[in-house]
This record gives sequence, structure tokens and C-alpha cells, in this order.
Amino acid sequence: MSLYFYAFLGSLFAGLATVIGAFPVLIGKKISPKIQDVFLGFSAGIMLAASVFSLIIPALSTQKKL
Repeated sequence: MSLYFYAFLGSLFAGLATVIGAFPVLIGKKISPKIQDVFLGFSAGIMLAASVFSLIIPALSTQKKL
């Protein structure tokens, strides 16, 4: 199979995962502000960790070259 087919499958999987993740929000009832704060804090922590961890490896490899 070609590389384009695998790229298409990966994109399709990511799109379906987004739809499946959004589906409970669209059909669910309104959540309380306290639960919403927990979800927002969790997602902020995940994004902060992803950005920090993605910057650590290039920073360490730059230090070795100096």
C-alpha cells in the first residue's frame, strides 16, 4: 500500500476521534461550572506538559554542542 493511503487513514482516524470526542458534548446536558473548571485545568496541564516536554530534548541537545 502506498504512503498516501496510510496518510489518508491517519487523517481519517484523527477526524473520527475528534467527532467521537465532541459527540458527548453535543448531546449531553449542561455541566456544572465546577466540573468545567476541572476539565479546563486538566486540558491546560496536558498542553503545558506537551509544550515543555517537546522543548526539553532540543534544549539538551543544544547544550551538548556548546
